Amino acid sequence: MSTSLNLVIYQRNNDDLVEEEMRTVRCEEIPLSMLDAIREKFPSQKCKVYYDDTKEDFFEIDFFARDDIPKIINYLRNLFDILIEY
Repeated sequence: MSTSLNLVIYQRNNDDLVEEEMRTVRCEEIPLSMLDAIREKFPSQKCKVYYDDTKEDFFEIDFFARDDIPKIINYLRNLFDILIEY
């Protein structure tokens, strides 16, 4: 089973994220086991995203902290190196 990782740019309304005019920059499928391994080292966080500026309806997303992204990329590179050596 796999899951989708998405790099999405949302509009901001003060401190809130709004889905209107959002754009997906990149989408990648990864095994759920890989996502679980990443989350063990770099816990994901939850955030509300509002459908529009009225802020009546929303959904929640899981995301990784911006500061963790380079660390996650390095972690995946190291896993790949280990796999190649194996």
